[in-house]
Amino acid sequence: MKKIFYLLLFLSLTQIGKAQKSQYLPYGFKKIQTLTAAEDEKFKKHGSLVLNETRIIDFSYNEKHILECNFIYHLTTKVYNQNGIDDNNRIYLSLDEENELIDLKARFISKDNKITEVNKNNIKTVENLENKGDYKIFAIEGVEVDGIIDYYYVIKRPASLYKGYYLQSDVPKYNVDLTISLPSNLRMVTKSYNGLNDMKDTLREDIEKRIYTLNVKFIPELESEKYSMYKSNLQRLEYVICYNYNKNRTRFYTFNEAAQNFYENINNIEKPEQKAIKKLISEVNISNKLSAEEKIRKVEIYVKTHISYIKKDGPEFSNIEKICTNKYANSHGFTTLFLNIFKELEIDAQPVITCNKAEKEFDKNFDSWNSLTDNLIYFPEIKKFMIPDHWAYRLGFIPDSFIDNFGLFFKRTKVADIESYIPELKRISVPTYQESADSIFLEVNFIDDYTNSKSKLRRVLTGYSASEIQPYYKILEADSKKDILKQFAALGIETAKTENLKIDNIETEDFFVKPFILNCDIENPGFVEKAGANLLVKVGEMIGPQAELYNEKKERKLDVVHDHNRHYYRKLVIHLPKGFKPQNLNDFNMNVNTNDGDFPSAAFISKASINGDVLVIDMIEYYSKMKYKASEYEVFRAVINAAADFNKKTLIFSEKL
Repeated sequence: MKKIFYLLLFLSLTQIGKAQKSQYLPYGFKKIQTLTAAEDEKFKKHGSLVLNETRIIDFSYNEKHILECNFIYHLTTKVYNQNGIDDNNRIYLSLDEENELIDLKARFISKDNKITEVNKNNIKTVENLENKGDYKIFAIEGVEVDGIIDYYYVIKRPASLYKGYYLQSDVPKYNVDLTISLPSNLRMVTKSYNGLNDMKDTLREDIEKRIYTLNVKFIPELESEKYSMYKSNLQRLEYVICYNYNKNRTRFYTFNEAAQNFYENINNIEKPEQKAIKKLISEVNISNKLSAEEKIRKVEIYVKTHISYIKKDGPEFSNIEKICTNKYANSHGFTTLFLNIFKELEIDAQPVITCNKAEKEFDKNFDSWNSLTDNLIYFPEIKKFMIPDHWAYRLGFIPDSFIDNFGLFFKRTKVADIESYIPELKRISVPTYQESADSIFLEVNFIDDYTNSKSKLRRVLTGYSASEIQPYYKILEADSKKDILKQFAALGIETAKTENLKIDNIETEDFFVKPFILNCDIENPGFVEKAGANLLVKVGEMIGPQAELYNEKKERKLDVVHDHNRHYYRKLVIHLPKGFKPQNLNDFNMNVNTNDGDFPSAAFISKASINGDVLVIDMIEYYSKMKYKASEYEVFRAVINAAADFNKKTLIFSEKL
């Protein structure tokens, strides 16, 4: 998402240091590694193989004594099939207004060693590609199987004083090199993850540079696996430039400094902003009789329905007075507004800064700002979180990419007349599996001489299970609504037709407070078919398609990670066809669980019983644990597949004698 607060430049980096010339420019192509026939055969299955990947991040002072950076990226890839060609013959280069493209060269080397240079006239600029900003795009024409795509570019850009790079991917790589060069008065701290080697640093007094290098001869591929945090498991390196010896030997960009910086940015507001806050609170019309939670909810609904999020920087999107006037705020603006409202209402609200765990887990042992990218608010009195800048979420539920991750909590403290924040590292709590439910109540009758079925459906969604539909239902276009209803009302069943649809609890005050409830009638001839004297009732299909983990022959490498805890309840009430009796009712009694305690952490349980002329099948499937080790994968997979196994079951009815 967004940076939480405006970051101050690295103290006096703009004031010290003489202009330096880069020792890496001009840059050029390098000798390409050759492979043996055996190596080619080994890597063909991947579609492509990286022969060289070089990154050089060269920091230096310009003529104005401002620290800037030349970024050099060089990639050489051998392609073995059409998929490999398609994945590599189009290059996307992100450029914003602050970046300057210095050089770009690309070529294709055929298996016969014929070299074709890319014409720079083929390089095109696409504005705001998929809402991700401007890109330079160029295609490498005439690429053939067993050839090599080789390109590099050089960009001049502002200095990124803390950053990370992923060096591993789903393609194997030879010769992975990362070099970071700093003026000698600066020093950085680095940390490698997921088995990557550490960087080495060398002080080059002759050129007044401190150079950090990482050279890896080979990095194996890491393939994506279901139910995992793939990107956070990739080998990567993080750095933070945190010493300036021309000033002192104090370390910068620490958690304590973040707390101080955040406090000043949030709490030092002007009188017009204070006036705007009081006016907004009066518009919300909060009664003193309301509980703290009720006050928070009223404020959240009002702000999120009157002010829109905008992904832009600038004081007009972070100054409270301007936000209240223009009705637009960025992430920093929303955070500032909410925290000052709650301060005025004397509600204890703690800022929390964290990161998306799908990208990387928050490293509480790396004292830097690298993981301080996304903001939340925690209310200790009611033990609930809120995300300030996401319209669709409400108090108690934040995007699940942040739960079960560490965060930096800022607690307000006061010594004498001096107020500040104290930083504290804590894990962000996880809602229980009971709070996110998907419940299906289906009553089934067979009609048209048992060749068709007509059912009444009641579906109830809460918590994260409702997050995909409840906040958005009223604003969806007709076509999108039709697709959504196919999934939720028709249970994802292609042959099902729905009518008499009724939706409850879709107002803004209902989000994550009241369940999303859907009632409708379903007609589906696919549930039943005649087979001679028997009726085949596809009971398993009545719960809709299920996730499955079949045909997995490879050894699991990554730990299992759920997006969130959840449970599913299904109750099928089936009116028995007259003149028939079930033959295999016991097939619908199942109990598959993880067998990891008196109350297993995950289970699929179904029970079938007949009461008069009605068959009732009750099912519960739940996941109350977020993570399983790779070694525990098989027991987890068994629970996932249990629901898919049920989905394939058919109840056989034979005629009564």
